[in-house]
Amino acid sequence: MQKIEITTTQKVAIEYELASWGERMLGFIIDQVVIFTILWLLGALLEPLMSAGLLPIFVLIYVVAFFVAYVLFSGKKVHQIAASDAIIALITLLVLGLFASFVGGLQDTDMVFVLFLLPVYLFYSLGLESIMDGRTIGKLAMGTKVVKLTGAEPILNDYLIRWTFRMIDIWGTGGALASLLVGSSPKRQRLGDMIANTTVIRLRSSMNLRFEDIDRIKSLENYEVTYPSVRQFSEQDMLLIKTTLNRYNRYPNQAHKEAVGEVLHAVMEKLQIQHTPKQPLRFLKTVINDYIVLTR
Repeated sequence: MQKIEITTTQKVAIEYELASWGERMLGFIIDQVVIFTILWLLGALLEPLMSAGLLPIFVLIYVVAFFVAYVLFSGKKVHQIAASDAIIALITLLVLGLFASFVGGLQDTDMVFVLFLLPVYLFYSLGLESIMDGRTIGKLAMGTKVVKLTGAEPILNDYLIRWTFRMIDIWGTGGALASLLVGSSPKRQRLGDMIANTTVIRLRSSMNLRFEDIDRIKSLENYEVTYPSVRQFSEQDMLLIKTTLNRYNRYPNQAHKEAVGEVLHAVMEKLQIQHTPKQPLRFLKTVINDYIVLTR
């Protein structure tokens, strides 16, 4: 699995696995299925309402549905919705209401479909990546997201650049250019990623680690446990300790040294150890070994 190391704004280097071409392609296909499902549902609702002369009703449903989607996908709860969000929704509703009054007399069904449904297709990825922290429904399903190579959080301008260049490396070339670049570039970037200085990473490790694979040690019969209370830790806790040690051993810089110190402090606090061990690294390795023996 191809990896990349990104240094955060706090000067901490974090290693990520890059999303593969297949994962990005499958995420794209899932998004297309979602988009066309939304378009089908809206189209099925629009046609009878338009025939009955109730286009303003459709506009109301249209706005409410997308405002609800915004709340759900942004992770906000109803009481967390800012006044600005409500004002924007109200203004949008009024504008589209006026717009509906103008198009309400249109008899060209295809024109109305384009006016209301085309924006869903065009702005789906831009809208969701902006409110879902670099993810669409397809990326969410695949466990991937967009990140900045600088370590900073992507902003709307970054997503806008990626979205703009979709017209070239995805739609303009039938996806051929995007596939070629993602498959051959060292950071698996399509053209939009290169311009925005972003890439797509995996949020879930491809390595299904077990402690039997991390450290092969002997059984409880010939191993003396030093810290029996390590049972209170979870496997994820132990993997975090192991990963921190590995990163420090590989890159013994100040940032990783501080990370080891923070992990050491947390482990000591949980085990109720008062005095700092003289050999912190050996102490943490012993904690891991004790956990493996007691939980295997």
